[in-house]
Amino acid sequence: MSDYWDKTIALDLGGLPGGYGWVFPKGEHLNVGVGSWKYYGSNLRRKLAELCARYRLPYDSLENLRGHRLPLRVPGSTIAGGPVLLVGDAAGLIDPLSGEGIHSAFRSAALAARSIDSYLRGESDDLSNYQRAVDRRIMPDLIVSHQLQDAFHRMPTPYMPFLRYSNRFWEAFCLLIRGESDYRGLVAKLGPLRPIFDLIASASRVGGRRG
Repeated sequence: MSDYWDKTIALDLGGLPGGYGWVFPKGEHLNVGVGSWKYYGSNLRRKLAELCARYRLPYDSLENLRGHRLPLRVPGSTIAGGPVLLVGDAAGLIDPLSGEGIHSAFRSAALAARSIDSYLRGESDDLSNYQRAVDRRIMPDLIVSHQLQDAFHRMPTPYMPFLRYSNRFWEAFCLLIRGESDYRGLVAKLGPLRPIFDLIASASRVGGRRG
């Protein structure tokens, strides 16, 4: 791994429907990958090779190549019943825009622990209060993330200059990555692109959600 990547990450946006490419340092190696909507899955190896060529990385040297489908929860779907509940990826609590799941996994685990404690103390008859807590504390931001994904990938062209040149956006993005803000805060900083987002978000709600 060259010294260039010690403190550098690459996010390759606008070239994959429903996803993006990435390169970032991880210990003594680079994590290189691509993600997209599931219908585009057969093209991902080719897109991965193109990503490597773009950043002058040897595709033939990649190791541990693997892929996974990321399940996304449909709002309101059951994730708790009787004495059983699902957390994290098992509950589909994955960030639709980034594909990241660790943050929601920790948050849902904390909510699950409180619900289980209440159940074991005999203060509740089941774990349904966990699902209500997830719907209240986690899902609103994941829904906005899904709307942002729809807005960007349905028409990425008007967004690309904004992503490339807007310091306001990148400052908000850094707050998001550090956990100091959320997607609702990011949307508030879209400026002149906000009406476009609101229009597509409305269409996304009417048309239902992808799994």
